[in-house]
Amino acid sequence: MKKITSTFINLRQIMVSFNLLLIILFLASCGGGSNNSPAPLPPVSKIPITSAVLPIPPLLPISPVVPVNSNPTKAVLRHVYRNTVSGDLQPDANYVDSDNATVEKRGVLGLYFEVNREPDNRYIIEAESNGLAYFKVTNIRPNGFKKIHNFYGVLPGYYMTLDGSSNNFQAPDSPFSPCKNVAIRIVNLPVLLPNSRIIINGALHSDAVIEQNKGYLNQVSLCPGDANKHYFISVVVENSSTDIRYGFNYYQDLNDNDLLEININQQADIVPWTSDQELSKNYGLNGVVTGLSIQQRLYSSPSGSKFSGTFPKFTALVLTSYRFKSDSTDLSIGIDLNTREIMADVQQANLTINDIKLNNVSLTPLELSWENIGNDQPKVVTGTIFDSSFTQTYAFMSMDSDVINNGEFTFPLEDLPLLIDSTLASLIGGAGTANGNSRYLGESALYSGFLYWPPQPETGLDNSDLFLTATGNDLLELILGFKDFP
Repeated sequence: MKKITSTFINLRQIMVSFNLLLIILFLASCGGGSNNSPAPLPPVSKIPITSAVLPIPPLLPISPVVPVNSNPTKAVLRHVYRNTVSGDLQPDANYVDSDNATVEKRGVLGLYFEVNREPDNRYIIEAESNGLAYFKVTNIRPNGFKKIHNFYGVLPGYYMTLDGSSNNFQAPDSPFSPCKNVAIRIVNLPVLLPNSRIIINGALHSDAVIEQNKGYLNQVSLCPGDANKHYFISVVVENSSTDIRYGFNYYQDLNDNDLLEININQQADIVPWTSDQELSKNYGLNGVVTGLSIQQRLYSSPSGSKFSGTFPKFTALVLTSYRFKSDSTDLSIGIDLNTREIMADVQQANLTINDIKLNNVSLTPLELSWENIGNDQPKVVTGTIFDSSFTQTYAFMSMDSDVINNGEFTFPLEDLPLLIDSTLASLIGGAGTANGNSRYLGESALYSGFLYWPPQPETGLDNSDLFLTATGNDLLELILGFKDFP
């Protein structure tokens, strides 16, 4: 019995020793002992290494479209179905004209008389002795709902009002609708600081994955800029107001989930700017090439000075000019919008701003009135009237000096039944600078639901100042959704 027990103990000791030996050999094979931890596994990269879509050469400018039947002495109107309007908007595009409208011209004693439609579906309204045209469009939907656009003293040019009724027309896909969600790999990324900003096509992105000198963003939306589905992308890396770097590429026919690669290989020049009136603390910057339908959104500023600052100049893009756009919103007062076109070779920009302010907007079934409280008078006023359910019932546009100077638009007597339930109004005052360009008229028109083009394509700089206000904060917030501010 002792012999068996002794043999069992010896076997147990042998097994323990053997197990200890295995553990020692295992630790030795791992290169560590009791005072060393196992070597870490290499990190898994979150940035894909697959090949990226190849870019295309920069786009060449196209010839600008010249409207047909140019007649600088008359107002030319079209009334078209809204769902047929798409693409690069032009007054003579192949939209479907609507029959659901009555167009009337102002005549003697302020009465309105119907205007016949021309064989080409246009309405021609001659200007009065002051050089302005007076006419209105009453859109009547099949359900009987009416909406009026009153053009009370407007310059000759091309105008378009829209019928929101449904029709059997199958609208073609808009070239601006097939936006794609792509991934972007950024290479040659500079060392980022805690306050660095990554800006893609003018929009700030703070969700980039950063690994050494590379960055990666997933699900970035890109939209084509023309009917041929050309896409532009720029990536701006801002470490400070004087250290701004960028890269860019052009693409065509992108698909969802494509991987694009942008090399940050350019350094932006820094241009100082000043203003004689307060601007917003933020501004946006677009790039323009004359004759090219794509307007490239490039940069959005951080908060800065209202009277002066700097903006980056992207020389490698070979632009004609920059659109400097600023907006300032105070829901208790209104919205200031300022646009300045700055030539690409500028060394310093000194911005002269129209100080337009409208206040104390009051609406009755007889008139819409307001106060001009700014240092400068607007050159055009547009207004939009809503009923209690926020449905637009009436709109007007006026360059008549009596309307602007008196701060009052009186509705024609025959329109009063349509305004009985109207309780809310928005109001826009606009002006341009001394260069004589009238594109600010088109900007003002957009907020009242119609379109304007000058009699001839304008080649001057695009400079405009708008001030938007309303009878209520809720309505002003609604207006904010009508347009994409920088």
